[in-house]
Amino acid sequence: MVETYFSPIPNKEIMPPTFPGTPFGKAELAKRIHVVPVKEMRSVELSFPMREIESLYMEKPARYISHLIGHEGKGSILELLRQKGWANDLAAGENQSCSDWSSFAVSVDLTDEGLEMVDEVVEIIFAYIALLRQSGPQEWVHDETATVAAMSFRFLSKRQPIDYVCSLAGCMQLYPEEHILSGPYKIWEYGPGNIDRLMSYITVQNMVMTVVSKTFEGATDKTEPWYGTEYSEQTISVGQIDRWTKASNESELVGGALSFPERNDMIASDFSIRDTDEGIPKDEPRLLIDTSTCRCWYKPDNVFNMPKVNIMALLQSPMATESPESSVLASLWVQILNEHATEFTYLAAMASLHCSFSNAGKGIEIHVSGYNHKVSHLVSRILDAVVCLADRLDGNLFDRIKDKVEKQYMHFFFAQPYQHAFYGGDLCLEVSKWTIQDKMEALSSISMADVLAFSRRLLNRFRLELLVHGNASKEEALAIAGLFVDKLSPTAPFEATLPSLRVVQLEKGSIYIHRFPEFNEDDTNSCLQSIYQVGPTNLKENAALAFLHHLIKEPAFNELRTNEQLGYIVHT
Repeated sequence: MVETYFSPIPNKEIMPPTFPGTPFGKAELAKRIHVVPVKEMRSVELSFPMREIESLYMEKPARYISHLIGHEGKGSILELLRQKGWANDLAAGENQSCSDWSSFAVSVDLTDEGLEMVDEVVEIIFAYIALLRQSGPQEWVHDETATVAAMSFRFLSKRQPIDYVCSLAGCMQLYPEEHILSGPYKIWEYGPGNIDRLMSYITVQNMVMTVVSKTFEGATDKTEPWYGTEYSEQTISVGQIDRWTKASNESELVGGALSFPERNDMIASDFSIRDTDEGIPKDEPRLLIDTSTCRCWYKPDNVFNMPKVNIMALLQSPMATESPESSVLASLWVQILNEHATEFTYLAAMASLHCSFSNAGKGIEIHVSGYNHKVSHLVSRILDAVVCLADRLDGNLFDRIKDKVEKQYMHFFFAQPYQHAFYGGDLCLEVSKWTIQDKMEALSSISMADVLAFSRRLLNRFRLELLVHGNASKEEALAIAGLFVDKLSPTAPFEATLPSLRVVQLEKGSIYIHRFPEFNEDDTNSCLQSIYQVGPTNLKENAALAFLHHLIKEPAFNELRTNEQLGYIVHT
């Protein structure tokens, strides 16, 4: 088919266009820009234009630098900023990559206090950059990133063909034939010289600093012509440039708190595929443990033959959703756990071991996925963090997380109208669904003592529901379940108190209408959501519904969006 349709297209030997030069000259650098956002947000971004990096794909020096500046464990910029109560998150990496120039950026999500101390935040960033320059490139850091990159390419998960083809078409413009598949992933060579060259661009004199905050309203003097964004621009003073240029890990502000990340002990080296027991069903999970405190399900991988495992754990408890206050407490607890776990989950993520924590409808969910070789090590550290959460919580962290959750609730009011429509439908149908306004009211009166009490009650009485799926033997699945039970020591909950997912039953033949105004008055868009309740279904009826969805998805989109142009977002 490819030859039939593409062979007749003549090859005109046209070279790709080039655009020599850089959009940043001396007049555009060493600038400080203040921007007024639409949403309630506070952030600072340091952007450093530099040479093109596409030709350095064999070494990927920008990945080396972003790994160190962006790491979140002990000795990191983010750890120190969080300890001071100045930041919630940090990201670093290339944010522009063109054929003739590129740009490296460091972005920090600030707290209120961090916004007031933004100059000190920037000084800490440059103190870490000074540490990297002083220490020089470290080959062991390169070796770790190259090993993980090779693993990621070797065991890539399958993608949708249309997405994969589009990705490869782009790669064909960037890499030679032999590296079209592997170019975005693998690191072949250690290039300390190019690491030093890119580091030479990360200076105060070669920086554009952008601070975003609602507090700048009324204090700006420029308006961006396309979106009407209000902003102001000023040259960074000579004194400030000198201060940031001399930033040091030994300064009074930093106090020697910055360092390289610890060596990663979670990088897998055993990729053997487990033999599946003949007695284990291959098309459905098998229940290995069924007690009043734990149910463990096991489903070995018999499709992909990858050295990876998925672990899904539910701490089933009514405490997560029984009231607006309990829902907010569960959200705070989850985010505090996520912060406590950052010191090892970042290293785990670098080794392609991923985990997440969430407040779900039936309790607290913990998900772990990645290479099975070191997964039990990660699970053990997560459970230690769960057990020690109450002991490690301090007032600074509680205040920062409470502020972060409040901002998340406020941001919801600026979401797209279709998201608000989904929310309205959930409020009408779900039994334990609370309004954002109720959650915000509950959050305002919650104290650190409330979170501590919630943590103790949650861990005192719950039922563990566990699924182990993938490259794991029956014995390994049981060992993982044993880790959870031994470390958490749950007490059996009262059966009648366990939450169940229920929805309101709509009367057959009736039409119900729920109207409410769009939360964001400046958003002139609207949304209509139609829900048709089918009721309880079995496997056959679910398959029929899936087939019906397949039949109507494209015609509905074509008619409502393309032909009648009734909306931009249309889906079934």
